[in-house]
Amino acid sequence: MIDYDLGYTVAGHSTGGRVALMLGALKDTLDDDVPYLSTVPEGDGITTPMKNILRKINAITGDHADSMDSEKLNPDIPHYSITKTPTYLITGSKDIIESEQSEWRNFLNVSSPTKIFVNR
Repeated sequence: MIDYDLGYTVAGHSTGGRVALMLGALKDTLDDDVPYLSTVPEGDGITTPMKNILRKINAITGDHADSMDSEKLNPDIPHYSITKTPTYLITGSKDIIESEQSEWRNFLNVSSPTKIFVNR
Protein backbone atom coordinates (compact mmCIF):
# COMPACT_ATOMS: atom_id res chain seq x y z
CA MET A 1 0.00 0.00 0.00
CA ILE A 2 1.30 3.46 -0.86
CA ASP A 3 0.94 6.22 1.71
CA TYR A 4 0.42 9.35 -0.39
CA ASP A 5 0.53 11.55 2.70
CA LEU A 6 4.26 10.97 3.10
CA GLY A 7 6.72 13.37 1.53
CA TYR A 8 9.09 12.45 -1.24
CA THR A 9 12.42 13.25 -2.88
CA VAL A 10 12.65 14.59 -6.42
CA ALA A 11 15.76 13.54 -8.34
CA GLY A 12 16.99 13.97 -11.87
CA HIS A 13 19.99 13.90 -14.18
CA SER A 14 20.94 16.73 -16.55
CA THR A 15 17.65 18.35 -17.62
CA GLY A 16 15.86 16.21 -15.03
CA GLY A 17 18.23 17.67 -12.45
CA ARG A 18 17.21 21.13 -13.58
CA VAL A 19 13.56 20.14 -13.15
CA ALA A 20 14.33 18.91 -9.60
CA LEU A 21 15.97 22.26 -8.78
CA MET A 22 13.08 24.18 -10.31
CA LEU A 23 10.59 22.18 -8.23
CA GLY A 24 12.67 22.92 -5.13
CA ALA A 25 12.54 26.64 -5.93
CA LEU A 26 8.80 26.45 -6.60
CA LYS A 27 8.27 24.77 -3.22
CA ASP A 28 10.48 27.13 -1.24
CA THR A 29 9.00 30.30 -2.74
CA LEU A 30 5.30 29.34 -2.61
CA ASP A 31 4.66 31.79 0.21
CA ASP A 32 6.93 34.58 -1.08
CA ASP A 33 5.50 37.87 -2.30
CA VAL A 34 6.71 36.95 -5.80
CA PRO A 35 7.00 33.15 -6.09
CA TYR A 36 9.36 31.51 -8.56
CA LEU A 37 7.89 31.40 -12.10
CA SER A 38 4.94 33.63 -11.15
CA THR A 39 6.02 36.44 -13.48
CA VAL A 40 6.80 34.34 -16.57
CA PRO A 41 4.55 32.33 -18.92
CA GLU A 42 6.15 29.07 -17.78
CA GLY A 43 4.45 29.54 -14.40
CA ASP A 44 0.95 29.87 -15.79
CA GLY A 45 -1.31 27.04 -14.75
CA ILE A 46 0.28 26.12 -11.41
CA THR A 47 -2.88 25.10 -9.58
CA THR A 48 -3.64 24.74 -5.87
CA PRO A 49 -3.50 20.91 -6.11
CA MET A 50 -0.04 21.25 -7.69
CA LYS A 51 1.05 23.57 -4.87
CA ASN A 52 -0.16 20.99 -2.34
CA ILE A 53 2.03 18.38 -4.05
CA LEU A 54 5.01 20.75 -4.07
CA ARG A 55 4.68 21.21 -0.31
CA LYS A 56 5.30 17.46 0.13
CA ILE A 57 8.80 17.58 -1.38
CA ASN A 58 11.26 16.67 1.40
CA ALA A 59 14.51 16.79 -0.59
CA ILE A 60 15.89 17.32 -4.09
CA THR A 61 18.82 15.76 -5.94
CA GLY A 62 20.49 17.00 -9.09
CA ASP A 63 23.00 14.80 -10.91
CA HIS A 64 24.97 16.88 -13.43
CA ALA A 65 22.01 19.29 -13.50
CA ASP A 66 21.70 21.98 -16.15
CA SER A 67 23.06 25.38 -15.22
CA MET A 68 20.44 27.35 -13.31
CA ASP A 69 22.22 30.64 -14.02
CA SER A 70 21.53 30.32 -17.75
CA GLU A 71 18.70 32.51 -19.03
CA LYS A 72 18.18 29.96 -21.81
CA LEU A 73 17.50 27.20 -19.25
CA ASN A 74 16.01 29.06 -16.27
CA PRO A 75 13.15 31.39 -17.24
CA ASP A 76 13.02 33.19 -13.87
CA ILE A 77 16.53 33.65 -12.51
CA PRO A 78 15.58 36.66 -10.31
CA HIS A 79 13.05 34.60 -8.30
CA TYR A 80 14.92 31.27 -8.32
CA SER A 81 15.63 30.46 -4.67
CA ILE A 82 16.06 27.25 -2.69
CA THR A 83 16.16 28.29 0.96
CA LYS A 84 14.70 25.40 2.97
CA THR A 85 14.63 22.14 1.05
CA PRO A 86 17.59 19.79 1.60
CA THR A 87 19.55 19.66 -1.64
CA TYR A 88 22.12 17.13 -2.89
CA LEU A 89 24.10 17.98 -6.03
CA ILE A 90 26.58 15.67 -7.71
CA THR A 91 28.82 16.17 -10.72
CA GLY A 92 32.09 14.96 -12.15
CA SER A 93 35.17 16.65 -13.51
CA LYS A 94 34.80 14.74 -16.79
CA ASP A 95 31.33 16.10 -17.58
CA ILE A 96 31.65 17.52 -21.08
CA ILE A 97 27.98 18.40 -21.60
CA GLU A 98 27.37 20.94 -18.83
CA SER A 99 29.36 24.16 -18.72
CA GLU A 100 32.45 24.13 -16.53
CA GLN A 101 31.66 24.60 -12.83
CA SER A 102 27.90 24.78 -13.55
CA GLU A 103 26.95 22.36 -10.77
CA TRP A 104 29.22 24.22 -8.32
CA ARG A 105 27.45 27.48 -9.27
CA ASN A 106 24.11 25.69 -8.78
CA PHE A 107 25.30 24.67 -5.32
CA LEU A 108 26.38 28.21 -4.43
CA ASN A 109 22.92 29.47 -5.41
CA VAL A 110 21.24 27.16 -2.87
CA SER A 111 20.92 28.73 0.57
CA SER A 112 19.20 25.80 2.29
CA PRO A 113 20.93 25.00 5.58
CA THR A 114 21.07 21.37 4.47
CA LYS A 115 22.98 21.01 1.21
CA ILE A 116 25.67 18.68 -0.12
CA PHE A 117 27.95 18.96 -3.15
CA VAL A 118 29.91 16.01 -4.53
CA ASN A 119 32.41 16.21 -7.39
CA ARG A 120 33.35 12.64 -8.16
